[in-house]
Amino acid sequence: MDIKRIQLHSDGLTFSALEAGKGTPVFLLHGFPDTPKTWEAQIPALAAAGYRVIAPTCRGYEVSSQPLNNSYHQLDLGRDLLNWMDNLGIEKAHLVGHDWGSSIAQTAALLAPQRFYSLTIMAVPTVRRFFENTLLTPKQLRNSWYMGFFQLRWIADLKIKQNDYAFLERLWKDWSPSLEPAPDALSDLKHTFSKPGVIKASLSYYRQALNIFSREFREHQRLFRSPFQLPVMAVSGKEDGCIDHNVFLKSIKQDDFARGVVIREIENAGHFMNQEQPEKINDLLLEWFNKHSM
Repeated sequence: MDIKRIQLHSDGLTFSALEAGKGTPVFLLHGFPDTPKTWEAQIPALAAAGYRVIAPTCRGYEVSSQPLNNSYHQLDLGRDLLNWMDNLGIEKAHLVGHDWGSSIAQTAALLAPQRFYSLTIMAVPTVRRFFENTLLTPKQLRNSWYMGFFQLRWIADLKIKQNDYAFLERLWKDWSPSLEPAPDALSDLKHTFSKPGVIKASLSYYRQALNIFSREFREHQRLFRSPFQLPVMAVSGKEDGCIDHNVFLKSIKQDDFARGVVIREIENAGHFMNQEQPEKINDLLLEWFNKHSM
């Protein structure tokens, strides 16, 4: 399957994306610490099944997509997706997000539900419920230690760079204990984070999301008080060392989904389930898309 690199634009910024196939569009959004390469097992499979697959590089993960005002609020990230769709002349698409990509996808789906056939959230449950359950779950508070650490400006940034980005390797291992990354997966990740401004940008996601005094935080909270108005599939790896599987399940409340939600639990997989169980994930996505493409 021929995978090409294209350019997208939003808010005066330029983003690269991987694209393959023709047919009903599907957007695949990566998380942290990750790149569009995380979807390398999904892109050809979905394209071969008759879908047009687009996997963008999210805001800040390239020099060309780093805004001068350092704005990485979740509303900005969600609007990027809607602008990319306009760039490509796409009126409606399936939407899949992993980790931070899940949060971005949720925001876009709440901003413009009419633009999406379906939403698939992977590894990260609904943002509002996750934070509620984290505060009530000691194990999840321990798992989420890195979010507090990332608030330490300069210190966290320097730590990530040390020892050839060993910190990022540690996160991958902690979050998906059984994962054996592809030979070039970690080198691609390190190359991305070695680019100017990428560490600061990626950590700004966490810093701005937890800035409870900002206007953007309040707007985002109000947005998430409304139920999702499209079909949603929530997928969690049962060995996830980042967001505990039981916390994930507790964070999926039927009342938050006006058109229903389907939960899928992935055996023998942690946080990066799309890499650990690619065939299972591909089958789930294709079954879901085929059911909701009209």
